[in-house]
Order: sequence, then structure tokens, then C-alpha cells
Amino acid sequence: MRLIAAILLLVLVTAGYTSWRLGAVSDEPVASDTPFKTIDKLGSISNLERYDDPDYGFSFAIPAGWRTIIAVQSEVDTVDDWLDDLEPGYAVGFEAPRSGNQDRFADYILIELLPGEDFGLFDASGAQTYVFESEQESFTYHRLEIDSALDDTIDVDLVIFQRGVQALGYTLAFYAIGEPADEHLLFQAFQIMLRTFEQHKAPFVII
Repeated sequence: MRLIAAILLLVLVTAGYTSWRLGAVSDEPVASDTPFKTIDKLGSISNLERYDDPDYGFSFAIPAGWRTIIAVQSEVDTVDDWLDDLEPGYAVGFEAPRSGNQDRFADYILIELLPGEDFGLFDASGAQTYVFESEQESFTYHRLEIDSALDDTIDVDLVIFQRGVQALGYTLAFYAIGEPADEHLLFQAFQIMLRTFEQHKAPFVII
């Protein structure tokens, strides 16, 4: 089972009704003394915080106030038996504050690291592939939709942005997941994550 699929399944099961935690989790982002500078021209997201992951050696900016709620490390099976079925790897996610009682599904950004050459991305066709270009960068990504009317496992429509990057001995996958009404915000958070991500050390021991 892919880590991201397991995370999304758990998020959907508990969809926005309560916060939950799994594995090594902190209540707040790990913020540095010097936060990332505000990224201009991204609309409603202006205040950023730095997240540092000391175990897997990466950092990136998250919108201020988004909290760390998910951390799955598949080598650790102290939570439930289903962890035994997860592929090796690590994933961490961040939840946006809810806009009100009618906000049934919180928006998320997530990062997944897997050893080897295989990605944990959701299946996507060429019709779901897009290129974002600006003066600062250009990147390819996928935009997918989950229609609750066609999927009886959920009762909310979702939009997903994802991008995979292959590194030496491992792969990275970046995700933004939420309701279509929040698509603009999701894509901004997705851009921020991609633009500010830095890998400071190899996350896995390569034999």
C-alpha cells in the first residue's frame, strides 16, 4: 500500500470531524527563528513558516497556522497492523485551519519520500498533466478530481495536485488535497511547497 493512499484513506474516514494523529507527530510546525520571507503574488497566502524535518533532512515553507497532523514512517509498526502493509518510506502532512462549521474537509499539503525509483503518486493520464510557468519557475504537475457521486468511500468532492521528483536513490512526491471550492488556495500552497523545498541530506541509507 502506498503511504499517500493510506494517509488519504485515514483523512477521508475522519474527514474533518476531528483531528487525528498517527506515528511521530507534533502539534505545531517546527519553526526556525528566521521564517521564510513572504512570497509575493500568491494572493491570500502571505505569511509563511519554515518546517524542518531533522530525521529526513528536508525543509520547506508552509502557510502560517497550518499544523502538522500526519507523520507516517512505515518501518515503525506500533500503531496498527495495517502499517505492516505499507511500503518503506516516510510521509508528513499539514492541515489548513477550517473556515467554519460548514468546512467538512480540511485542506492539506503533504510530502512523501520513498526509497528506490518508484513513485507513490496517484494514477494520472496525460489529460491531467499541466505546466505551470512564471518568471520564477516552471514545473509540471497533475490535477486530479475525486467525485463523491462516483466514489462511495467519500461524501465530499476533492481536488488533488501532485508532482513527483526523482533523486539519487529515492523519490519525492508533493501533494495538495482539498475541496474544489478551495482550489485557488490549494494551488498557492502547492507552489510554495515546491518553490521552497530543500533537501539537506540523503533521507535513506543506500546500500
